[in-house]
Amino acid sequence: MIVEGQIDVNAPVRKVWDFLMDIQAFSSCVPGLEAIHQVDEETFEGVIGAKVGPISGKFRFTASIVESAPPAEMKVRVEGQDDVTKSKIDATVSLSLAED
Repeated sequence: MIVEGQIDVNAPVRKVWDFLMDIQAFSSCVPGLEAIHQVDEETFEGVIGAKVGPISGKFRFTASIVESAPPAEMKVRVEGQDDVTKSKIDATVSLSLAED
């Protein structure tokens, strides 16, 4: 599945980048995120709840920044698994920031 979109933010690129890199600030915008902690400069672990129709789960995940060109581009790899159903998360998130 490919999910694409654009979000317009009325802020300088550097300020948006700094917000994305502040895991506590950024995590407040992630629906279903129940816990997150920073392992090192590029790795984060957490738990996120997800529901699709009648099926729900809690996924323990690891997110790692695999490419970074501050303050313009970042690629993040996310992998995780639900403890009960063994369903998996396997995603790559790419983002680009540019002045309007």
